[in-house]
Amino acid sequence: MQYGGAAVRTAQDDVSENNVISKYSMNIKDGATLNITGGKDVKAIVTTNAITGTVNVDDNLNMNMGAGHSIAVLAGNMNVGKTGNVDIITAQVQTGGKSIGTFDGGQYGVLSIGVGYAGNLTNTDSNTINDNGSIKVVRTSTADSMSPIISMGSGASGLLKGNFTVKVNEGATLDLQDSEDQTNLRMIYVSGSSVPSHLNFTNPGYVNLQCNNDLPENGSDLVYLEGQPNGVTITQSPIAQGDEANKSETPSWTWIVKNASSMNNWGDNTGFGFTAASKTAPQNATGDPKFLHSNGSVIMATSQSGLNSFQYNGSQKASKDSAQGVITTFSNGF
Repeated sequence: MQYGGAAVRTAQDDVSENNVISKYSMNIKDGATLNITGGKDVKAIVTTNAITGTVNVDDNLNMNMGAGHSIAVLAGNMNVGKTGNVDIITAQVQTGGKSIGTFDGGQYGVLSIGVGYAGNLTNTDSNTINDNGSIKVVRTSTADSMSPIISMGSGASGLLKGNFTVKVNEGATLDLQDSEDQTNLRMIYVSGSSVPSHLNFTNPGYVNLQCNNDLPENGSDLVYLEGQPNGVTITQSPIAQGDEANKSETPSWTWIVKNASSMNNWGDNTGFGFTAASKTAPQNATGDPKFLHSNGSVIMATSQSGLNSFQYNGSQKASKDSAQGVITTFSNGF
């Protein structure tokens, strides 16, 4: 099971003077640099029982990880401050299935937050990645694997406890580049069918979700949020998408978005499409735009939609003088 083998491992949560368990387990303070080189199957940073304990990064954290089930961060939470910079290169390949019975299971990503040790079937009240600085992960392996780059949640079914959130805040960078042939669990994967899960981009400086090999098994699914309610919220962001066949520097699609929010009600096979409220199965047929069945909304910026912002809410379209084609293109291509 290799519970050891970590470059840095905290034995317990830090305790403050009044004997209250603090919210952190490890700090890389402003002015500090931590470099970690890990071989095959080696974990870099592990906190407590890996469903609690927080890694705080306020300066440079550089990791060069090996192959196999090499996990860069196995913790309860991860906070990257405005001066924080996380730079990870890894050759991680997970050969196991979705089960977390071993560290080789697909449940474990390069950043495993709130997953816990092998065999864990419990969640805490909440687990968060809070990015105010820069997170960059480059996976160089081209092998078949179902391991995400970011994984959250224990994978236990029927749990009512837990709340998982990935936040990319004002001016922050999230750069995920994956050369593996993803077979199932997507680039960002949040597990737990009965717990809320959210991915929020709020006026970020730069976000890059880049598949350098084949697209995931189901095509174009970079993010999989399993729980309910769940959703992706994008605020004040330009969005560029490069389709599979596009290897150039020019995006296939571009949008200027004031606000976009997708929501997906839990149901059967939700990984294959959005399951709208009151429904138990995806409502989009093959070839249908998934966003149109998401109970979501989008407001295009005025620079994209003309003098008036163009809005889409659920199945309703509403505009003043804007061209109808703008929102249709967004829905069909996004």
